[in-house]
Amino acid sequence: YAKQVNKPVLIDFTGHACVNCRKMEDKVWIDKEVGRLIKEEYVLIQLYVDERNIKMPKEKVHYSEVLRTTTDDLGRWNGDFQATKYVSNSQPFYVLAGHDRNPLVKPQGAIFDAKEYAAYLQSGLDKFKNAGKPNE
Repeated sequence: YAKQVNKPVLIDFTGHACVNCRKMEDKVWIDKEVGRLIKEEYVLIQLYVDERNIKMPKEKVHYSEVLRTTTDDLGRWNGDFQATKYVSNSQPFYVLAGHDRNPLVKPQGAIFDAKEYAAYLQSGLDKFKNAGKPNE
């Protein structure tokens, strides 16, 4: 979908029981500029690392060397994806990515200042828009 609409992806590694995730959503994401950037400029994908109620299909289950467990539910699968691809196992964890899921800028944890978080989102957007353009 992100390719279709030509927008970068905001991958939000979160959890139902993540206090700092709710703090970001309740205090920072409601900021007018942060909200605009997320809604209008990104495709938001929220991956819950503690989702235990959704079981993975057998062909997707594997042993996670990083987590030292099988990825038999969606939360463990998402956690393994975060730890393996982005070398992080804490939440919230934000990845501003291109269509290849590779980070446009350095992924970040919680940034409780709305102006700083908006600047972070803008930095990823700028990198996405300038990708493939020659350096000036």
